[in-house]
Amino acid sequence: MLSLSPRTVEHHLEAIFNKLGIGSRVELTVALLGSTKKLNGDSSASPANTNLPAQRMSLIGREAQIEDIVRLLQVSRLVTVTGAGGVGKTRTALAVGDAYVNHEPQGVWLVELAPLTQGSLVARTIARALSVKESPKEPLLETLLAYLKPQSVLLILDNCEHLIAETAVLADALLRGCLNVRILATSREPLRIAGEQTYRLPSLRVPTSAEAVGLEAVRASEFAAVELFVQRAQGIDRRFALSDGNAAIVAEICRRLDGIPLAIELAAARVNILPVRALAAKLDQRFAILTGGNRTAMTRHQTMRALIDWSHDLLDERERKLFRRLGLFVNGFTLDGAVGVSCGGDLGQVDVFDALASLVDKSLVLTETHGEALRYRMLESTRAYACEKLEAAGELGESLCRRLHYLHDIFTAAKTQADRVGSPQCVETLLAAEVDEVRAAIDAIANSGEIELCAELLEAIETQWDRLGIAAEGAAYLERIFSMLPPDVPLLKAGLSITLSYIYYSLDYARGRAASSVALGLARLANDPCTVARALHALAPYLVKSGAFGDAAAALTEAESLVPTWHARLRNDITNMNAMLSAETGDFDAAAKAFDELRTRRLQLGNVSGAYHATINLAEAEHLRGNTEKAAALLQDIVPALRAGPDRYRFHWSVATLSTCLVALDRFAEAREVLCNALQYVSVADYGRPVTLTIIEVSALVIALWGNVRCGARLAGYAEAAYGRINLRRGIAESATRSRLEAVLRAGLGSTELGTLDAAGAALTPKDALVLALGALYETRADNEQLLE
Repeated sequence: MLSLSPRTVEHHLEAIFNKLGIGSRVELTVALLGSTKKLNGDSSASPANTNLPAQRMSLIGREAQIEDIVRLLQVSRLVTVTGAGGVGKTRTALAVGDAYVNHEPQGVWLVELAPLTQGSLVARTIARALSVKESPKEPLLETLLAYLKPQSVLLILDNCEHLIAETAVLADALLRGCLNVRILATSREPLRIAGEQTYRLPSLRVPTSAEAVGLEAVRASEFAAVELFVQRAQGIDRRFALSDGNAAIVAEICRRLDGIPLAIELAAARVNILPVRALAAKLDQRFAILTGGNRTAMTRHQTMRALIDWSHDLLDERERKLFRRLGLFVNGFTLDGAVGVSCGGDLGQVDVFDALASLVDKSLVLTETHGEALRYRMLESTRAYACEKLEAAGELGESLCRRLHYLHDIFTAAKTQADRVGSPQCVETLLAAEVDEVRAAIDAIANSGEIELCAELLEAIETQWDRLGIAAEGAAYLERIFSMLPPDVPLLKAGLSITLSYIYYSLDYARGRAASSVALGLARLANDPCTVARALHALAPYLVKSGAFGDAAAALTEAESLVPTWHARLRNDITNMNAMLSAETGDFDAAAKAFDELRTRRLQLGNVSGAYHATINLAEAEHLRGNTEKAAALLQDIVPALRAGPDRYRFHWSVATLSTCLVALDRFAEAREVLCNALQYVSVADYGRPVTLTIIEVSALVIALWGNVRCGARLAGYAEAAYGRINLRRGIAESATRSRLEAVLRAGLGSTELGTLDAAGAALTPKDALVLALGALYETRADNEQLLE
């Protein structure tokens, strides 16, 4: 509902009119103040010079849009409100009419075009709304022009889309012949005539999927879509109330209904027979449950299916083909994606371009800007309808195959570019945009002929799952497709095993080590030099971590001899691995120099995640050669960005290294804060990561130095057992932390008690160890704080 105070409205409009140079501020202000009362339930402001119907329900969440459209009508004589079906174009236009009615001396007149089936009736319907009588002596258009020429009126032409051509011609004639006539049209597509100002009405504001999780009632009620759901639900069942227990579910319903008011109202009408949790669960069958709208409403507004049927029936055959094929995209698409999935014998590229533009005009496809990129998407209900049509047309299988080929081609091209320029940033960016499509494509594979294509797609994506914080999901896809491949494709299987070894290095060390050995065997069997080089590089970090430095050096030397000259990325990765080997063998100066050069090179290439990786390695090297203050400063510069991003592994690794440096500098209070922040973001997926053990072991040292030696001993016992289970050797920095921890424990505990606590710690589960560490770090006794300082 409009809730602006008269003073606020007047000041706001004064600023607008001063900017626009319009002199009738007072007149319009008075009209708007009167309409504000009307919109809030005071019908005394309704004048006689209008046929606008009285509104019986409040309009929610449209205050800003009403102001925008009123402002546009001051500078344009034709404003067309467009938007998806059910978004509320008519009700918003009526509210604008109410707000505008006193500004036009001859009033505001609603012309309802929805019931018409013939374009020839548009002029007659306008005449009837204005009480203009037809004359047998002249065409009706001439009569209308003669009547309206001296008039100052606003015509609201509602629901123009099914008679768009005839309405456009008539509107153009009226605007040309009558200089004081303004037209506010509502349509699912623009009229496309000179002087038109299009206003796309957005959906009501909804929470994102992340915001919806755990949403409380007070916060949820701030979203207009949720407010509408609650109001309409209470109209059906007065006992319904928004609570902390159901707010997140209501928010999710509104989000999945894309904030479309009609869809939300149809869903809210079901609360008398379905609890909101059950309603949310049944949204996959939305067309069966989103029925039973207002009996007096237009037929197409009584069910969701009828609403979309109306738009679909207005499409030509070419537009219908594209519409149903685009429904395959789960979370939006590019123009290239539309071409890749939709082009065939019956649709060429030009057909796709033209039909897509038309679908955007008709509000069946929405456009969104992501940086410099333009993407398209369908509302969820529209997409569900399109998928039904795709299956009914017998085109589902062919379209699924086209989508897989399209994704395969764009990711393969991106990986080739990444390998040549030395930066995987383009693959990471592409996966961030297309991850939902990749998931859907792999989940939909139906025959063995597509498995190898899926394998090549996954190999092109490589480890970018980890950059998005979904490494475990990527590993599961790789394992699944690997198990489905036939035995006679060792090259493909080697590629997947290499990727698994990379992902598991930060996720599950033992499985990663096994995958690296399998990868090298398959690569040698395939006899492909580049793949052998990649497999040797994948094996090297496991050799380094196990202390097999000679074997690691030999593997890297062989890899360097096999890598193609054009493969800049693999050459950079081998350089990185050689620097790691230098650090582990004590040549910290050489390691620091190499990591610093690599960081600079990656930044120049725009490889931000790779630069973070090199920075953490550089900090470790600087710490090991005695420049611990510099190391801490390097890490403090990047930790906030890593924490804000999805790359959990690099965030935890940076924090583990930073806390190690801070403890070495005896800056225990800072280390505690860093560790607390890190432990809060450790999930089940992080339990098997070696970096998690480093965080726990540094936490044990801080806790023991803090005075809680017994807790530190239990955590030390857990860490030692966990290192043993995955057969992982500590690096130099981790070994120094461990040595200091053991010295503190021996000084504070007898050998018998230390042995008992060590055994108790070894029996802890990962979750128990994390809870124990976080709880101890959060203790805030004053004497302990003084000890830390």
